[in-house]
Amino acid sequence: MPLAGCQWKLYVFAMALTVLAGCAAQGPPGGGPVDRNGPLLLSSFPKDNATGVDRQTAITLFFSEPIDSRTLDGVLQVTPRLSRTPLVKVQRRKVTIKLPEQLQPDRTYIFNFGRNLKDYQGNTTVNEIKLAFATGDSIDQGVIAGRVTDIPANNKKTVVWFFKKEISFPDTLWFSSPDYIVSVDKEGVYQATNLPVGEFRALAVSGDQPRPKYLTENDLMAPPQVEPLALKNRHDRLDNINFRLSKRYLKPFRLMTANSLEGYLELNFSRPLKNDSLRSEDFLFSDDRIKVRKSWVNEEQPTRIILLADSLEPKIDYQVAITGIIAENGDSLDINGRTARFTWQARPDTLKPKIIAASPASNAKDIELSTIVRIDLSEPVYDDTLVRDIHLFYRDTLTVPVHSRWCDVNSLLIEPDLPLLPAVNYTLQINCKNWRDYAGNRFIDSLAVLKFSTIDQNLFGSITGKINLVGDIALENLVIEAQLTGDKKFQRRICPDSTGYYQFKELLPGKYIFAIWEDRNADGKYDNGLLAPYQPAEPYRIYPEQINVRSRWETAEVNWNY
Repeated sequence: MPLAGCQWKLYVFAMALTVLAGCAAQGPPGGGPVDRNGPLLLSSFPKDNATGVDRQTAITLFFSEPIDSRTLDGVLQVTPRLSRTPLVKVQRRKVTIKLPEQLQPDRTYIFNFGRNLKDYQGNTTVNEIKLAFATGDSIDQGVIAGRVTDIPANNKKTVVWFFKKEISFPDTLWFSSPDYIVSVDKEGVYQATNLPVGEFRALAVSGDQPRPKYLTENDLMAPPQVEPLALKNRHDRLDNINFRLSKRYLKPFRLMTANSLEGYLELNFSRPLKNDSLRSEDFLFSDDRIKVRKSWVNEEQPTRIILLADSLEPKIDYQVAITGIIAENGDSLDINGRTARFTWQARPDTLKPKIIAASPASNAKDIELSTIVRIDLSEPVYDDTLVRDIHLFYRDTLTVPVHSRWCDVNSLLIEPDLPLLPAVNYTLQINCKNWRDYAGNRFIDSLAVLKFSTIDQNLFGSITGKINLVGDIALENLVIEAQLTGDKKFQRRICPDSTGYYQFKELLPGKYIFAIWEDRNADGKYDNGLLAPYQPAEPYRIYPEQINVRSRWETAEVNWNY
């Protein structure tokens, strides 16, 4: 029976609502409790760890809820690498990977999304989404696992790259494509599974989107703390293959430019410089009449050296050659980057000198009792009148005897003759009115005032414990490090005694990150290893829990099995 006009309109309206509801079901559900659970992988084809898989198979993953297709872009990692990128499609709870080429025979493959897939509420998958299978009769079972430390709080992605040795290893890893890529979780833990028998090199990388062959110096990197990485049998497992991230330089250390600047010569380098005393013989000019009177590293821009030199003539072209200058990481100048040309411009220096930095900073608290104050100037001072111009007071009016000295041409050190008193306010006064630079310009300020307060020893707590050696390690090489969380400047380092016992006596209350490392070359500092030539870092471990320190209290039996 035909529908009446009113009935027909109601029918059309109901059908429209049904279609709209069906369309809406593709996206995030509306109403009800907020979904805070990430998708679960329910099943896959082929199954994880399957063998004898067809080399032309399509890979299918089934999840507990719809996957947001916008999260798929560029997150799939396939190892060993394919020559072309697979096509990934989403149909609600189903993710399909279409292979662009036939897989190799008798090979173990890993398809890894990490924890990058999300539902429509933005929840990431509960576990790492990784599928391993073999086209042959057996599947590789080798495992390398460990931890990456010093990951920045704003990190977006941290991965570990593994390079398998064929005939030899590549000379420079960062220009090579890794054979295996493993994601690092938010705790810094990683586990590379289904690795074949063989020898590997590894590199941990952290950045916005670190890519093989396109690494930049904004990415943090680290080689492992042990070498070689060798899986000798199918089921071998290597644990504690750890990495400690740091900034790395990929470009050579070199002199970039030389410029005439307000009566000075400015030298610009490709990296920050090690702030040691400079020597006049480090600078050689094409005209041997030119002599360097003063030279210093610019404190505000440590990639620059400023020179004051005699006998430079206006509008004359010169060449300067540099020797003996070291970068902050200890590298020497590249052999092809030691010279630069410039044309001298006789522009008078009209800039007034100023104090650009002080350590401790003004109004700093909890300053160590053995502190030596450092003052950095924008340029050298012509008249050296430090003794009569610098005064240190405590409790407002009581004078502290001090002595001062230049540590370089524009930085001076002020050292109290006796240790500072605990929990006391100090005021440093520097009378600058008679100070002037080599062009005769007087200081911007006639009086500089720096106030700080010292640490209260009554607040100190302590940590004691023992190192129990498990492997063949020299106990005298171990260094224990306690770092106060939230305060990068408060750090203590000690060495255990011959029995493995150690004690931190003077720790501010708070929670500490507790670490231990092997100072293998006995230089007193942690060595991060090298990328070229490839060298492992010194072994470094972090205690699994933060240690709480209370005032006037000993936190005992913080023991290690190392």
